[in-house]
Amino acid sequence: MPNKELILSILRELTNDDSLVDKLPLDAYLKQNPDTKDEADVFKNIWADADKYKTAEKFDAQAAFSKFQNRIAEQKEAPKVVSINQTSNTKGKTVPLFSRRRLFSIAAIGLLLIGVSFLFLNQGSQNINFTNNNALASHEILADGTKLTMAPNASVDISSLFGKRNRETTLTRGQVFYDVAKNKELPFSVEVGELKIVVTGTSFNVKWNRTVQIDLVEGSIEVSHKDKDYSLKAGEQLIFNPENQSITLNKELDPNAIKWLENGLSFNSTPITKVISDIESFYGVNIDIKTTVPENCHFTSPDLSNVSLNDLFAILLSAQGMIFDRYNDKNYALVEISCKD
Repeated sequence: MPNKELILSILRELTNDDSLVDKLPLDAYLKQNPDTKDEADVFKNIWADADKYKTAEKFDAQAAFSKFQNRIAEQKEAPKVVSINQTSNTKGKTVPLFSRRRLFSIAAIGLLLIGVSFLFLNQGSQNINFTNNNALASHEILADGTKLTMAPNASVDISSLFGKRNRETTLTRGQVFYDVAKNKELPFSVEVGELKIVVTGTSFNVKWNRTVQIDLVEGSIEVSHKDKDYSLKAGEQLIFNPENQSITLNKELDPNAIKWLENGLSFNSTPITKVISDIESFYGVNIDIKTTVPENCHFTSPDLSNVSLNDLFAILLSAQGMIFDRYNDKNYALVEISCKD
């Protein structure tokens, strides 16, 4: 919320209130506090726009007041009623019941409060984004203590009210390992595509490119898809295929769900399509398959810790005759494979 001095400077400009002459003019205040200019502009625009809204009906204030007086007169002991145009005496001093300038001040304060509410409502509806634009994994610690390890090109949105009213997050792309801080009162959730994951405190890996793959390392989670819920325990995996809406449950984890945290990959007689998927998630790239890959084609790797993408392509060329075309730093294509199995 804007500080008190900014509000008073805005009121001084909008109302010309003599009681505010000791406050800095708005221009002078903004020169000293340039970071508040956007906030001041919002409130000034609200003030300017308010005059544009005219009602088609004319309100007869005097007729309404006379009607009010008549109703009061019907009572046995009618209280004294003072007209808007009359004055009230206080210890011999005449004081206007309403001051035009004071009305302007009250109206300005009301508009400012509306503006502040508008800003807070908008802030509450916006998300905060974390995106890893680096070539290596990055780490984020959220307000509740949850730790995110994000693969290159991974992107996560969290609610602006995260840690206060909810712990809602969305994985918009890529691969993220979640080490969730425990809080039974405020469940932690991840929306990824058509799935929603809900936990109170646990560790799990989520990979999303062509399919959504969830590997639960520790604890338990609930995964929802449309009207069905799936419970996973530590050491179990769920794979969702958006194309055919299928869900597969496995009783073992993908080795690379943990291996990639050590800045490496591991393949042991792994199908080539799975190899491509893991490379995409680990390096944050997209690889189009422009050739036919034999179903029985697999790849077993040497140690791939701290191996660059170009070096891995060279290993795949030697092992399985795989040739890749490069479009740019983020996009490649597999154009040939001989498969030596």
